[in-house]
Amino acid sequence: ASAVFRQALLAFRNIQRHDPVVREAVRWSMLIVAILVAIAVAAAVDALRGDGKAVTEGRAPQQTNTRETRTERSETPAEVLSAAGVTGTLYFTLQVEEGCVLHTLALPGLEGANAFLLDRCEFDVSPRGDVVSGGPCPATDIELRPVGGPPRHIRGCAPAWTPDGELTYVRDGDVLTLGGGTFVHDLGRVARNALGSDSRLDVQQIAWLTDRRLAVRVTTRRVSVVVVIEGDRAVAEPLFADRAAQLGISHATEEILVTFPGGGVVVYGPSGEFVSGNRFQLGGITAVSYSPSGRFVALGRQGNLCIYEETDPPPRERFPLACLPFDVVDLSWG
Repeated sequence: ASAVFRQALLAFRNIQRHDPVVREAVRWSMLIVAILVAIAVAAAVDALRGDGKAVTEGRAPQQTNTRETRTERSETPAEVLSAAGVTGTLYFTLQVEEGCVLHTLALPGLEGANAFLLDRCEFDVSPRGDVVSGGPCPATDIELRPVGGPPRHIRGCAPAWTPDGELTYVRDGDVLTLGGGTFVHDLGRVARNALGSDSRLDVQQIAWLTDRRLAVRVTTRRVSVVVVIEGDRAVAEPLFADRAAQLGISHATEEILVTFPGGGVVVYGPSGEFVSGNRFQLGGITAVSYSPSGRFVALGRQGNLCIYEETDPPPRERFPLACLPFDVVDLSWG
């Protein structure tokens, strides 16, 4: 091809010497031919190169070794809880348009039982699973849902179960039992004596530390405090609380848990002594409940309910065993 190209070039040069028109035409023809040849050569080289790999027509593609990938299955929350030895039943309420729905989850398998509607989101559960719900004083209606029995309503406010499963509530200022007994006469008077004031107050919530000692959250026009009472007297100085705080008890350690809305949890001992300002080092806690053994704790935060294992000393950073997508209002571990 190159020899032919040279001969043509010599012939055209001879013609160029005699005719300027031909000379100009030849110049453009040569340019076009050169461009076409360059394109053809480039295409041929590209075909032979094959991106750096020789390709022969009719040959099967070269076999390449592929690495086998294996995806490991993640453990389910139920499997994680089972391996950690988590047991018991979680009770929690969720806000709905009609009020609050109480749900139960059996641990570790997370099997759910029948849910039912409560008038209020705040509730307490007895050791055998009876549920009671009622508002702060001066509310006058308590809703009791015993296991295996029909629901019933009782006149009173601020209900709570004792550790041995006896229902108590406030009526006309006294702490009464369902059987008609009286635990504390004139609870308001005892709380006012502890405050050193005769201001009018309302009992918001009670929680039993032992069968004789209880923590009472009360509010006045100015303050909200927790008073620890045994018999007819306070056994500690009033503990600061909040009008929207929630009162809880860890029966395994006989500790008082005061959960501040959208904040942390302040822990007090059984005689009202300060234990911890923020044991869980987490913000936004809405509800907290310990397992009966005290080994595990469930924390409700906005949008999730997480279960942690307690250690001594507590870790700097907590990692939950499992989290469930529930926006709980109140929480109890039975």
